[in-house]
Amino acid sequence: MWREFEKRTKGKTLVSPGVTSLNWLQHFLQQCHNCTVVHIAAHAYRCIAQQIMAYLKQAWDRFHKPIWLTEFACPHTSLVDAQLRLMRELLSLWEVATYVFRYAWFTSRWLHHHDGAWVDGSASLMKEISAELSTLGHYYIKFKFMCSTLLFY
Repeated sequence: MWREFEKRTKGKTLVSPGVTSLNWLQHFLQQCHNCTVVHIAAHAYRCIAQQIMAYLKQAWDRFHKPIWLTEFACPHTSLVDAQLRLMRELLSLWEVATYVFRYAWFTSRWLHHHDGAWVDGSASLMKEISAELSTLGHYYIKFKFMCSTLLFY
C-alpha cells in the first residue's frame, strides 16, 4: 500500500506511519524496500521527559531521519500541573535537539474529562466544553510564537 501512497503523493514530503513501537517501524521499512520516508513519525506517551528524549534519540540512532513527534502527553495523570511540567521540560529540550523536526501535543480538546480514555482530559489544550484555552493551551500557544517547530495535531 505504501507504494500506491508514494505514487499518489509524488513530489510531497513523506513521513513514516506514526508509531509507538520502533520495532514495528523497522520491520515496516525492511519489508518496504527503497520506500521513500523523509521523516520518522512517532508517538510518545510517557510522563518522564528523559524517557521520551531517550526514545526519540533511539529513533534517530536507528533510522537517521529527523523525528516528527505527532503525539505526546502524559497518560498516567489527571493533574494539569504534571502535564504542564512535562510540556515545559520537553519543549525546551526539543528546541536544541537537532534530530527533532516537529512535534504536536496530544490532544487539543476533550469533550468530557475522565471518560476512561488512554490520556486524561487534563492534557487538553482547551477548557472542557468551551472555546477557551486551558492552562496548557496558553503555554503551548505562547511557545508557538517563540519557536517555529510547533504544530497542532
